[in-house]
Formats: sequence, C-alpha cells, structure tokens
Amino acid sequence: MSAERNFAVFIRVGQEPIIISIYKTTTKEDENECSFAKSIKALIGCKNFQCLTIAADYDCVGYVGMWADEEGLSNRLPLNKHASKIANKGIVGDVVITGNADDEGNTLLLTSYEALKIVKM
Repeated sequence: MSAERNFAVFIRVGQEPIIISIYKTTTKEDENECSFAKSIKALIGCKNFQCLTIAADYDCVGYVGMWADEEGLSNRLPLNKHASKIANKGIVGDVVITGNADDEGNTLLLTSYEALKIVKM
C-alpha cells in the first residue's frame, strides 16, 4: 500500500515552513482551472505563478516543484530565506513546495514523510 500524496509545504516570507494538505480537483465554476491552481494562487497571493524544478538534497524526495509568484521580482517582493536555502538561489515571496511532475506532466504532491523532511531542513 502506497503512502497518500496530498501534502505540500508552504513557506511564507519570514516564517517557518509548514505542512499543508492540498487536494487536486476540478470545479463546476471553472473546469479549466483546478482547485490546486486556485489554492496555489490564494496561498502565495498572486495572479500568475511559475513552478521551478528544484533538486532537493533529500534521500527520499529527489526533485521538487517550487511554486512562486511569476511577477515576484518585478513586484519587488521580499527575499524568502527558507525557500532560497532549499532552492540554493534567491527566491522572493511566499512559495508552495510539491513533488515534481509524473511522466504525464501531472503535479505530484508530497507524502507526509517527504513534507516533514523538507520542513526539517
């Protein structure tokens, strides 16, 4: 039996990372945008986001997706020190970390164990 993948890590600027639950479903109101995308936009407070693929130095995780405000630099958002440490480069604004994409390009979420490894970094 495999572990459930419905977790992500939310890192708000100036705060410690926390584990959150995210569910990926489509809604009747807008079938073109799933609840996952709406959740990401609401959490990081943006209209458009980008996903950076980050090589994580965790024996259990491998690559992760770091979701950030696409216009963070131009909007002069503050440096996110925790996210920058994980990405090994400067990241601005709030971010959400998920698993990487599967072979079909679908975003994978994290298991609770993987999320905990990232939070404890």
